[in-house]
Amino acid sequence: MATLTLNTRLLKRNIPNIPKAAPSAGIRSATIFDLYRGKTRVEHAEVRTLKALADLAGCTMDELIVTQPEPEETFAASVQRWAEMPKGTAEIAGPKAGSPPSEKEDIALPKRLPRSRDHAPASPKPVGKYAQ
Repeated sequence: MATLTLNTRLLKRNIPNIPKAAPSAGIRSATIFDLYRGKTRVEHAEVRTLKALADLAGCTMDELIVTQPEPEETFAASVQRWAEMPKGTAEIAGPKAGSPPSEKEDIALPKRLPRSRDHAPASPKPVGKYAQ
């Protein structure tokens, strides 16, 4: 489905000063700016407002409103596509990203723990009042 937007080039060319021109058409300048910046969607604007804006710009409503095709894929669709990837395709992060650590790597983990005050390797076992 295509999205509707305002022809901003036409508005810039035909209405150089929107705040001064808006009251003469009976439209608040904030309403025009909201439509112009996309804060208010064209689909939600009143027909009277769009007609008054087209008259102010000296064009038809067909020239004022432009249809743009939808993007090929939305962000949510791409996240969904990546979430459904088979398990063997996690090689992007590295060859070991999806595999559990080997026994050798498991043993190396305690050696990398921070040392205690007496510079002996810290024990992963709880001590003091936390030991059971």
